[in-house]
Amino acid sequence: MSEDPVTYTPGPPGVPVAWLGPGPEPPRPASPFLPSSPRPLGGRGKPRAAVRRKKPRSVRYGPGHYSPAPNGRGFDCAVTLGGVRQRARMPDEASARAWIDATEASAAEALAPLTRAQLVDARHALSLLPEGATLAQAARAMAEARGLRRMSLGEAVPLFLADRAHGAVPLTVRGYRIALKALSCACGPETPVGAVTAAHISQAVGYRIGRARNNIIRHLATFFRWAIRAGACGSNPALAVPRARVSEPPRGILTVAQAEALLRRAEKERPGLIPYLALGLFGGIRPAELLRLDPARIGSEWIVIDGAVAKTADHRTVPIRANLRAWLDAHPPPAKRIAPLNERNLYAAIRRLRAAPFPDGDGAGEIPWPVDCMRHSYASYAYDLTRDAALVSSEMGHRGTDIFFRHYRGLVPPGDGVKFFGILPTPCQRKP
Repeated sequence: MSEDPVTYTPGPPGVPVAWLGPGPEPPRPASPFLPSSPRPLGGRGKPRAAVRRKKPRSVRYGPGHYSPAPNGRGFDCAVTLGGVRQRARMPDEASARAWIDATEASAAEALAPLTRAQLVDARHALSLLPEGATLAQAARAMAEARGLRRMSLGEAVPLFLADRAHGAVPLTVRGYRIALKALSCACGPETPVGAVTAAHISQAVGYRIGRARNNIIRHLATFFRWAIRAGACGSNPALAVPRARVSEPPRGILTVAQAEALLRRAEKERPGLIPYLALGLFGGIRPAELLRLDPARIGSEWIVIDGAVAKTADHRTVPIRANLRAWLDAHPPPAKRIAPLNERNLYAAIRRLRAAPFPDGDGAGEIPWPVDCMRHSYASYAYDLTRDAALVSSEMGHRGTDIFFRHYRGLVPPGDGVKFFGILPTPCQRKP
């Protein structure tokens, strides 16, 4: 008895491609050349890239948040309290919420005990809330109703520095960076801005004393004023931190004879310093502003001090009086910068000019150099010359006359203003 032949189309060995015989098709043998579940192909026959799963969305709950674990087994929880971050993985969403509540409650136990009046007030507040609501939930709802944004220090600091970079001088921005870095180290960058307290700022100030302490507090107060305007906090905790009592240095000035002797020595030894000295003495420009001042801003009658140069980033103009004009004409400032040397070498050169003995002695001996004496000399002699405190204060860039009357008025004998602004270069002197 013969059987019908089994016919297959040609194919790889052991892999029939099509069944041509009668009856149902027999199972085909597995082939080492074809995968059991072929991967879909993309363009040009390349396998398609695996679809990327989206990151589970985080759910904010109270002071923390939770999200599904990457492996799908439970929920990852995180809470930041007092600058300390705590994490845990719970089996379900209800357990995650319970863990956040328990962590918040344990942190509350470490706080100072409530007074009797506070306990009575808390009991009354709980009686006003719906059943099941807590005081913490009511406080958070009130904060949200006030429109406060939940912004951490790590988010707020770059925004603040970017905002200040356009209006403040680089030295001030550097001070902001130092103060905010100390605050971030004290309470953590994940701490909400509204949760920062005076205790955190005191910890950021640390061991600093005197002016260094006050500078940190002042810069942080500026940051929190910006945060209040941005809606990130409701009060300024830096105002509650006590500042150091620092005695103001005496406002020393140069006498007319000392100022003239200094300029005469510069004419003989360092003529390149004269534009710097003349603008400081007869223009009242701060030493730091002179280092940034562009000579192109010196006109025939006025000097323009814009925000990029001024200490307070405020625009002002300084008049060029007759003797200052004579000094600048006799010794024109260089094209690029007023100071011919960097800050360190500049002050060293001025120290050598002030030192005694000096060749061809002028009788002035060693010239004293109190703090910011050129600017203080200008203010004192200009007031003696004009008797207009508001005018002199505006030329110096002060907002009002309080600083002027507190530090400068009455430092010079009457009549010395005419002598001070009568100091001229040597070729301009007129002998009687």
